[in-house]
Amino acid sequence: MTTNDQPNCQAMQDEAPCARIATLTAPVRLCDEHKLQVAASILPEVLAGALRQARSVGARTLAPALAHLVASAQAAAMPSAEPHSALVYFMANGGRVKIGYTKSLFTRVSSLSLREDALLLLLHGGTDLERALHAKFGAHRVADSEWFELTPDIVHFISSKAPKHHLGSKSKRSTRANPRGRRSQAAKRAPRRSMTEWVELAGPIFHAEFKSLRRQPTANEFATAIEAAGLGLVSDSTAKNIRTEILDRTDVPALD
Repeated sequence: MTTNDQPNCQAMQDEAPCARIATLTAPVRLCDEHKLQVAASILPEVLAGALRQARSVGARTLAPALAHLVASAQAAAMPSAEPHSALVYFMANGGRVKIGYTKSLFTRVSSLSLREDALLLLLHGGTDLERALHAKFGAHRVADSEWFELTPDIVHFISSKAPKHHLGSKSKRSTRANPRGRRSQAAKRAPRRSMTEWVELAGPIFHAEFKSLRRQPTANEFATAIEAAGLGLVSDSTAKNIRTEILDRTDVPALD
C-alpha cells in the first residue's frame, strides 16, 4: 500500500513491483500504463474472435434469396473454349480454395499459376452466385480475399454438387478400361494425413454419398468421391480404412 492507503499496481516493471497507484482494482490492480499494455496485447485477439463470430453468424443467417441461389446452383461441365458463359469456380491450392467468377476459365487458371486439375467444382452462375457463396462460407474466408480455408463444410458442399467433370476437349484421357472408373489418371496422390484428419475431411463426403446412394459407398465409389472433392487420389484399400473409421466414430446418416 502507498502512504495514503491507495493500492499499488500489481504489475512488474523492470523486474520490480510497479510503484504507481492502481486505477483499476478488479479483477487485478493495474495503473493506467499497465491497463493500456494489457489492452493492447489482448485487443487484436478479441477483435479477431469477434470477426470470426460475426462471419459465422452471417453464414448461418444467409438471406432466403441467397440461400435459394446457392441451393439451386447447378454443376457445369468444363468449357471447351473461351470466352464462355458465366461460371463460378472452386479452385484448390494447398489447404485453401478460391471461389471466384469468370468467363475465361483457362486464362484465369493460368493467371493463378495453377493447373486445370486444381478445379474442384464449376457452377453455372455469375457474380450474384459468387457473392452468395462468399456469404455462405464467410466464416472460413482468408482476410478479405476470394480464398477460403478448405473446411469440411466446403468439401461437403463440393461433393454434394457431384462435380465429376473432366477437362473436356482440352484434355486427352485414356479410354482403356480403368478399374477406378471415372477417376483421373492425372490426379495427384493425396498428401499424408492422420486418420483423424481423414475422418474430419472425408466424413461429410461419406455421408453425402450414403444419402445419394441410399447405402454405404463401396471402397471404389468412396475413393472416387474423395478425389472428386479435391482431396487427392487414394487407393481403394485406403478409402476402405477411412470408411471404417468414419463408421466407428460417427453415426450413419438417416435415410428419408
